[in-house]
Amino acid sequence: MKAAEPTCSTTFIEGDYPAAPAGTCSSLMRYAVKITEPTTLAASLGISGEDMRAATRLVLVDNASGAESVVPLCRLPARELPPTPQGYTLVAISDIPSSVRLPARPGKLPPEGSNSNGGGGVLEDGNWALTVTSSRPAVLEPIPSDRVQVSISTNSTLYSGGLGAIQVSH
Repeated sequence: MKAAEPTCSTTFIEGDYPAAPAGTCSSLMRYAVKITEPTTLAASLGISGEDMRAATRLVLVDNASGAESVVPLCRLPARELPPTPQGYTLVAISDIPSSVRLPARPGKLPPEGSNSNGGGGVLEDGNWALTVTSSRPAVLEPIPSDRVQVSISTNSTLYSGGLGAIQVSH
């Protein structure tokens, strides 16, 4: 995108994610995206840990219409976004299946009474790196992940790779 649009800007953001037991769905990170004029936006998310990378999807939500774009391989291709007062949300959702036996990691077991159904293990903690490139200035404001509730509907036409229609609220 930089080659086609030399005036575009790139933002790099890094963070950590905690260990996650099998059978859980959570948000690794969530950012409000605010733009004031039509903007071409592209994003990519790098995640440490092959298992967590395979279980994570990047989602762009149009807050005005509620339309969601779940992108494969955590790469949002460049797309034109019209400005809206409600803005957009960029969120990384990890959906760790309970039917898959994850490797047990000593010292990383879920707390007693947690929602894990004994899927066999825990994905270790790690880190993520988000790169967002935009043709016009875009403001990215972090939204704490501890306030995020995720619900997934497998009846959606977006259902693919374990994730369906994703409704993210706080």
